[in-house]
Amino acid sequence: SNLQQVTKGNTIDTIRTAQLKVVYDKAKREKKLAEPPLVVNHQSCVYNGLLFVRSGLIGRFEDRKMWNQASVIDVYSITDRAYVASFYVYHIDQKKASRFFVHHDSFYAFIGTKLVRYTLTDMITSAYPPSNDTK
Repeated sequence: SNLQQVTKGNTIDTIRTAQLKVVYDKAKREKKLAEPPLVVNHQSCVYNGLLFVRSGLIGRFEDRKMWNQASVIDVYSITDRAYVASFYVYHIDQKKASRFFVHHDSFYAFIGTKLVRYTLTDMITSAYPPSNDTK
């Protein structure tokens, strides 16, 4: 009850309202979801002023073959409220990243029983706010 919204932003997906299909079960006299809801952003984490989001929807210009081989991570600047970049995290044994986190210039993801590490490019790390200490 004491929380106050500080800021609000948007991701680059085009979904603006929840896409839910609700049905009424007369026997139980209750409403329920007819199918699982559309998940737009599966996971996210924040590090040093950047928001990293694993997309749940294929992008308009996304290659279907690539979408089946890798997850897309979109990166946003929280301070500028702007899109920074996107990159792929490849599936291992048909498994997607179940969790991920970022530390300094490294992106870590748990994929199946493996922990993988990607080095973030300067395109991403140069978007870190200059006043923040990343150590």
